[in-house]
Amino acid sequence: MYKYAIKHLNKAERFIRAGEYDYDGKFYDAAIGHAYYAMYHAARALLLLLERSPKTHSGVINSLWENKNKLKNAIMALISSLRAKTSRKRLSSFLNRLWRNRRR
Repeated sequence: MYKYAIKHLNKAERFIRAGEYDYDGKFYDAAIGHAYYAMYHAARALLLLLERSPKTHSGVINSLWENKNKLKNAIMALISSLRAKTSRKRLSSFLNRLWRNRRR
């Protein structure tokens, strides 16, 4: 499961980069979509560390809620792997930029 979690984390990072590119090009709708999928794949990575693999977007949301107390350890494992700390900072920065400029 760890190997697949890393794959989802890498996919999340690619979505962050795509979203930043879209945002810089003033394609805000596309940037928001990429931000959503970055969060979705990061959530899938967390759930895989808990050996959960929901098949739908709503399943991911429900599984996150049901396992919220177990996620702390999974988050710490994720942060310590493959540039996750950098990805987290980039996602946070990107989401903050989207939020600040949401009314453009």
